[in-house]
Amino acid sequence: MQELTEAKEELVESLQQNREEMNNIILEKNEEILALENKIKTLEQKWQRKVTKADNKKDETQKKLNIEEKEREIYGLKYDQLMLMNKKLALQKKFLEKQLDKDIREIHSEMTKIQIEI
Repeated sequence: MQELTEAKEELVESLQQNREEMNNIILEKNEEILALENKIKTLEQKWQRKVTKADNKKDETQKKLNIEEKEREIYGLKYDQLMLMNKKLALQKKFLEKQLDKDIREIHSEMTKIQIEI
């Protein structure tokens, strides 16, 4: 009977240790998830700044384009050069959006791997 009691106590102690280990693992994984979420937030903020900057440049280019068109009518200046700059900015914006999507997919993939490990 004492052997059963000792075995039971060992099992209870083992169960308690396993629970503590699992809780520690869960805490670690939650910290990793939080870190990844913060990394996503940081990437999104960086991406938003870059997109805003590209949008601002695009807006500036559009304003210049409008002025250039008026000057072209008056002075016959080149218009095509500004159009190329506008296209270049649009391509840069498109590239940044694709890069953000790629980064987000990679982070989501890492998060999925961590969640699978949990």
